[in-house]
Amino acid sequence: ILDNTQALKSNLYYNKNLFANLYDDANGVYQDVLDGKWTIDRLSTYVQEGYSDLNGNGTIDEDDRFGYLTNTYNNIDTITFGMGARLTDRDKDNMPYLTVADAHNVDVYEKTFALVYDTVGARTNTGSDATLVNVQQFVNGRTLFVPGFLYTSENLRDMKDDYGIIPFPKYDESQENYISAVHDIATLMCLPTTCSKIEAVCATLEAMAYYSYYNVTPVYYETALKTKYTRDDISSQIIDILHDASMTDLAYVYSDVFNGDGMIMRTLIAGKNKDYASYYAKREKATNKALDKFITKFIESAE
Repeated sequence: ILDNTQALKSNLYYNKNLFANLYDDANGVYQDVLDGKWTIDRLSTYVQEGYSDLNGNGTIDEDDRFGYLTNTYNNIDTITFGMGARLTDRDKDNMPYLTVADAHNVDVYEKTFALVYDTVGARTNTGSDATLVNVQQFVNGRTLFVPGFLYTSENLRDMKDDYGIIPFPKYDESQENYISAVHDIATLMCLPTTCSKIEAVCATLEAMAYYSYYNVTPVYYETALKTKYTRDDISSQIIDILHDASMTDLAYVYSDVFNGDGMIMRTLIAGKNKDYASYYAKREKATNKALDKFITKFIESAE
């Protein structure tokens, strides 16, 4: 058994061949990352410069080469969390409270909207198959960057061009660390109230988790990710950065419970709605009420 959160850490992939053709240095993005200069503004510049009207018809269409391909759901979650967006925090008593309306979240959303909709070279694909379509375009050498997760590398083994693994960019250079959000499909375990062998089941789950942590996860990282699924030694270093930078947010994990606002940024991006602050202001009272109910239920379950 593998704790699938290990494979669900978010990251970007970039086409090293295309980058070398554009900038004469296949490892240039790596240097940005290692120097702490990998920011959303730098990504936006690369995205614009990576675009090419391949069919020469003077129109931006699906036959062109793009700088960035994204979907309108989990790719939005991961890039915004990567820039330091936070929807909840904890008070002095370790109780959660909402930070959805914080100014930094508004700034992050505006940067994301500008990248997705206002940047030549970025293309947004919608629909349930958007991720597969974008990854296939990346494999075919038709985009410079594509968002994904560590498990995405399993689909890149037959890619002819070399690719690099990098974190999502920071908001700006003052952001202390790169951040890798864990995909919201991570597996959670619980016992039904009808379970009659709680101690035995819990002991089994604990043993499985223990042996997975010590025997399976290291092999996944060192053999699969760092050897089979990478094309260079620097990727291994980046994978360690992603491992140490992983996070999630309470409102994101329990988004349905939080009035859906744990995924507020993807909702607004999908609707092409620029007005983050006004949208949330109309929902804030209901979302706070949902949080209060959530806290009460957790306290009751612990008594």
